[in-house]
Amino acid sequence: MNINIFKPGKAVESAFEKPNLAIALVLVLLPSVAFLGGQMLYGIDISGYAIYQIVLAYVTFFILGLIVYALGIIFNGKKEKGQLLKVLSAVSLLQIVSLTIIILSLLTINLVFSPEAIEFAATAENANQIGEFIAANPASVNLAFFAIALIIAIALTVLGIFILYKCIRKVTGTRAFTALVLAAVILLIFGILPI
Repeated sequence: MNINIFKPGKAVESAFEKPNLAIALVLVLLPSVAFLGGQMLYGIDISGYAIYQIVLAYVTFFILGLIVYALGIIFNGKKEKGQLLKVLSAVSLLQIVSLTIIILSLLTINLVFSPEAIEFAATAENANQIGEFIAANPASVNLAFFAIALIIAIALTVLGIFILYKCIRKVTGTRAFTALVLAAVILLIFGILPI
């Protein structure tokens, strides 16, 4: 299974040609480990939700895989039965996008925010407090690095959407527009859910 997401068409094709559930399951775990490790690095106590975070990653992965698989059955009928492993392998490629965004976030956080802002964020009770701190201390944010990080995150998000689109198109055999609409609906559902 080729996991080079910067060639998304080849990566999705490879996942369908040479599916590998073991690699897929490891890929699902990596973003959670990186996220939790980053929080520990900044002094945030993760003991209350570390297991929840990992279980949620796997549950979300399997639900997404089952939704894409179900779309394949709806659009292609019996032809898609038995393809769940291939779909799960392909959907796991999205985890590489998540991992890349998390790693970039961890690497750039010290470039974007002042040490005071980072320290405050680690002890803040909610996002509103962090926003209020930044509004009161605008010099605590380096807008140039923030803009660069935001552009990279948006580009990676578009890459993730394209990977999902390629997965849906592969299993459904639908036209590009239909696959894009289906991808948008799935993203809307997962965007609304507290995941």
